[in-house]
Amino acid sequence: MSGGRAGAKLAVVTVTHESGHVLPAWIDSLGALPERELLELCVVDSGSSPAQLELMEEQASGRVDSFLALPNVGYGSACNVGAGRTSAPVLLFTTPDIRVRSLPARALDGDGLADGLFGAFAVEPYRPLGFA
Repeated sequence: MSGGRAGAKLAVVTVTHESGHVLPAWIDSLGALPERELLELCVVDSGSSPAQLELMEEQASGRVDSFLALPNVGYGSACNVGAGRTSAPVLLFTTPDIRVRSLPARALDGDGLADGLFGAFAVEPYRPLGFA
Protein backbone atom coordinates (compact mmCIF):
# COMPACT_ATOMS: atom_id res chain seq x y z
CA MET A 1 0.00 0.00 0.00
CA SER A 2 1.30 3.42 -0.76
CA GLY A 3 1.24 6.47 1.49
CA GLY A 4 -0.77 9.63 1.35
CA ARG A 5 -4.41 10.56 0.98
CA ALA A 6 -5.38 13.58 -1.05
CA GLY A 7 -7.10 16.17 1.12
CA ALA A 8 -6.21 14.51 4.43
CA LYS A 9 -6.13 16.94 7.35
CA LEU A 10 -4.88 14.53 10.04
CA ALA A 11 -2.54 11.54 9.77
CA VAL A 12 -3.08 8.87 12.42
CA VAL A 13 0.02 6.71 12.83
CA THR A 14 0.17 3.54 14.90
CA VAL A 15 3.11 1.25 15.57
CA THR A 16 2.37 -2.45 15.81
CA HIS A 17 4.29 -5.45 17.11
CA GLU A 18 2.42 -8.77 17.24
CA SER A 19 -0.80 -6.70 17.28
CA GLY A 20 -3.14 -8.71 15.08
CA HIS A 21 -5.53 -9.18 18.00
CA VAL A 22 -6.15 -5.41 18.36
CA LEU A 23 -5.48 -3.86 14.95
CA PRO A 24 -8.96 -4.50 13.45
CA ALA A 25 -10.68 -2.62 16.30
CA TRP A 26 -8.24 0.31 15.87
CA ILE A 27 -9.08 0.48 12.17
CA ASP A 28 -12.82 0.08 12.87
CA SER A 29 -12.83 2.91 15.43
CA LEU A 30 -11.21 5.33 12.99
CA GLY A 31 -13.34 4.12 10.09
CA ALA A 32 -16.50 4.84 12.08
CA LEU A 33 -15.62 8.51 12.62
CA PRO A 34 -17.68 10.98 10.57
CA GLU A 35 -14.38 12.66 9.64
CA ARG A 36 -12.87 9.46 8.16
CA GLU A 37 -12.41 11.00 4.71
CA LEU A 38 -10.19 13.69 6.26
CA LEU A 39 -7.91 11.11 7.89
CA GLU A 40 -4.82 9.37 6.59
CA LEU A 41 -4.18 6.07 8.40
CA CYS A 42 -0.66 4.70 8.64
CA VAL A 43 0.35 1.40 10.27
CA VAL A 44 4.04 0.79 10.89
CA ASP A 45 4.96 -2.70 12.02
CA SER A 46 8.13 -3.02 14.03
CA GLY A 47 9.41 -6.58 13.96
CA SER A 48 6.34 -8.83 14.13
CA SER A 49 6.62 -12.51 13.27
CA PRO A 50 5.92 -13.43 9.64
CA ALA A 51 2.53 -14.94 10.59
CA GLN A 52 1.45 -11.82 12.48
CA LEU A 53 2.74 -9.57 9.72
CA GLU A 54 0.70 -11.48 7.13
CA LEU A 55 -2.41 -11.32 9.34
CA MET A 56 -2.09 -7.57 9.91
CA GLU A 57 -1.42 -6.88 6.23
CA GLU A 58 -4.69 -8.69 5.44
CA GLN A 59 -6.55 -6.78 8.16
CA ALA A 60 -5.24 -3.44 6.87
CA SER A 61 -5.64 -4.14 3.15
CA GLY A 62 -7.90 -1.54 1.59
CA ARG A 63 -8.62 0.02 4.98
CA VAL A 64 -5.46 2.01 5.71
CA ASP A 65 -3.48 4.32 3.47
CA SER A 66 -0.02 3.00 4.34
CA PHE A 67 1.24 -0.25 5.83
CA LEU A 68 4.98 -0.45 6.39
CA ALA A 69 6.91 -3.45 7.70
CA LEU A 70 10.22 -2.82 9.44
CA PRO A 71 12.58 -4.88 11.55
CA ASN A 72 12.17 -4.09 15.26
CA VAL A 73 13.49 -0.51 15.29
CA GLY A 74 11.62 0.61 18.41
CA TYR A 75 8.54 2.75 18.93
CA GLY A 76 10.08 6.19 18.41
CA SER A 77 11.95 5.27 15.25
CA ALA A 78 8.86 3.55 13.83
CA CYS A 79 6.80 6.69 14.58
CA ASN A 80 9.36 8.77 12.69
CA VAL A 81 9.17 6.45 9.68
CA GLY A 82 5.37 6.63 9.72
CA ALA A 83 5.41 10.42 10.00
CA GLY A 84 7.73 10.58 7.01
CA ARG A 85 5.34 8.45 4.98
CA THR A 86 2.29 10.64 5.59
CA SER A 87 1.27 13.87 3.89
CA ALA A 88 -1.36 15.39 6.23
CA PRO A 89 -0.32 18.60 8.03
CA VAL A 90 -1.19 17.27 11.50
CA LEU A 91 -0.03 14.00 13.11
CA LEU A 92 -1.62 11.87 15.82
CA PHE A 93 0.46 8.97 17.18
CA THR A 94 -1.42 6.13 18.83
CA THR A 95 -0.90 2.59 19.95
CA PRO A 96 -3.06 -0.03 18.22
CA ASP A 97 -4.91 -0.93 21.42
CA ILE A 98 -6.83 2.34 21.69
CA ARG A 99 -10.19 3.14 20.16
CA VAL A 100 -10.62 6.70 18.92
CA ARG A 101 -14.22 7.71 19.57
CA SER A 102 -14.10 11.37 18.55
CA LEU A 103 -11.75 14.05 17.30
CA PRO A 104 -11.65 17.70 18.34
CA ALA A 105 -12.53 19.99 15.43
CA ARG A 106 -9.23 21.77 15.97
CA ALA A 107 -7.36 18.60 14.97
CA LEU A 108 -8.82 18.89 11.49
CA ASP A 109 -8.24 22.64 11.15
CA GLY A 110 -4.68 22.74 9.82
CA ASP A 111 -4.46 26.52 10.17
CA GLY A 112 -5.52 26.45 13.84
CA LEU A 113 -2.56 24.47 15.10
CA ALA A 114 0.13 27.14 15.14
CA ASP A 115 1.14 26.20 18.68
CA GLY A 116 1.31 22.51 17.78
CA LEU A 117 -0.91 21.50 20.70
CA PHE A 118 -4.54 20.58 21.04
CA GLY A 119 -6.24 18.55 23.68
CA ALA A 120 -8.37 15.64 24.60
CA PHE A 121 -9.05 12.98 22.11
CA ALA A 122 -11.74 10.64 23.39
CA VAL A 123 -10.20 7.18 23.44
CA GLU A 124 -11.17 3.86 24.89
CA PRO A 125 -8.18 1.84 26.12
CA TYR A 126 -7.95 -1.86 25.34
CA ARG A 127 -8.67 -3.99 28.39
CA PRO A 128 -7.87 -7.71 28.15
CA LEU A 129 -10.73 -9.98 29.16
CA GLY A 130 -10.24 -11.96 32.36
CA PHE A 131 -8.27 -9.34 34.24
CA ALA A 132 -9.67 -7.14 36.99
